[in-house]
Amino acid sequence: MDKTKEKEQAILKAARERFAQFGFNKSTMDEIASDVELGKASLYYYFPAKEDLFRAVIHHEQDEFVKAIEKILNQNITASKKLFLYVENRLEFFEELLNLGTLNVHSFSNTKSIYKSLFENFHYQELKLIQIIINEGKRKGEFKKHFLQIYRN
Repeated sequence: MDKTKEKEQAILKAARERFAQFGFNKSTMDEIASDVELGKASLYYYFPAKEDLFRAVIHHEQDEFVKAIEKILNQNITASKKLFLYVENRLEFFEELLNLGTLNVHSFSNTKSIYKSLFENFHYQELKLIQIIINEGKRKGEFKKHFLQIYRN
């Protein structure tokens, strides 16, 4: 990993910790810069606004979730177990977002547009992952067609 990527990862880690401890509104770019021993101007080189940094933290968390699910998809276990593990991991993922202080009433109004764009793409990724699991379950006879139709209605 080159120095720029290493520095970005350090910034993301520090920002994640700040957001988790203080939430979006109470975390400052000055504090995050100090945490990674950067000047505020240097931090703005990597992330031009706090919203950009926040977006990068959430995007990183989403990527980690997708990677975890992809590992599950590659395991030699039943599709039912994969679906169970997916739901379990998804609940943990949203609990982590709550711990970041990102899904609360006070910060949501300030970050609504950030959430909208991040979660539209994430929703699409999730649907693809679930579709893979369901198709595997149908192909292997674990999921019956009539069972799945019940939940569509």
